[in-house]
Amino acid sequence: VSVSVYPNPVSGKVYVRSDRTIQRISLKDITGKTLLETRSFQQSGNAVVDLSGFRSGFYFMHFLYDDKYEETVKIVHW
Repeated sequence: VSVSVYPNPVSGKVYVRSDRTIQRISLKDITGKTLLETRSFQQSGNAVVDLSGFRSGFYFMHFLYDDKYEETVKIVHW
């Protein structure tokens, strides 16, 4: 795992830190539907994603890096 996502569980903003350069972050529900996609980051390996507008439940945060490596992290939102 090259990414850390915190806090998890989350009720508002989730912070992302990676040692890789993030190209895209997608938030998906348990059915695989994409709910949010972002490509704008203040720093190449760090991001903040606001989940406060989403319902409580399980989500998957999918990361695509510049080197085409992909990774998925399960998020619990309450």
